[in-house]
Amino acid sequence: CTGMSQDYPFNVIGLEELNVSFKVYPNPTNGLVHIVLPNEQNAKSSKLFLKDMTGRSIELEFDQSSSLIDIDLSSYSNGVYLLELYADDEMISRKQIVKTH
Repeated sequence: CTGMSQDYPFNVIGLEELNVSFKVYPNPTNGLVHIVLPNEQNAKSSKLFLKDMTGRSIELEFDQSSSLIDIDLSSYSNGVYLLELYADDEMISRKQIVKTH
């Protein structure tokens, strides 16, 4: 039995670019991480979530009026985490953080 394959062109639709960016440093980190939010996010209802690679998610509490946030990851296991920024319940940006010992 032989198999044949035919190429089919397709277009991906419905994926929006995440235009808002924020800074995370140092990355990789062994503990304290500094997050710098864009100024336009200070006026919006923002939420920040930290997710591990198993999908567990933690909402991070922070001062909505500040553009600088510090989070302590020293008690977290080493690995890769995703930091997601939401505004008005819509994800607008995502960063990867590497936690080392």
